Amino acid sequence: MSSKTSKIGVIGAGNVGADVANALVLLCKCVTVILFDRTLSKAEGQAWDIEDSIPLLKDMEIIPSNQYEDLAEEGERKRFPRS
Repeated sequence: MSSKTSKIGVIGAGNVGADVANALVLLCKCVTVILFDRTLSKAEGQAWDIEDSIPLLKDMEIIPSNQYEDLAEEGERKRFPRS
């Protein structure tokens, strides 16, 4: 039995980061996805695209951000380094 995580942050709103965020949303792995990028407009555009593709999924929130503080939360941290 899997439990849904409350918030997952994705750092980088490029092709890979946006695809990871989209997969998290489509697989309903969390309640909130924070899509972080240094360029807020890039994060916003990707978040809007993801939101447009999931109108039937309630209880999902995608937050674009360029503030590291939005990623901060007590709890478990996982890192997935690039290979």
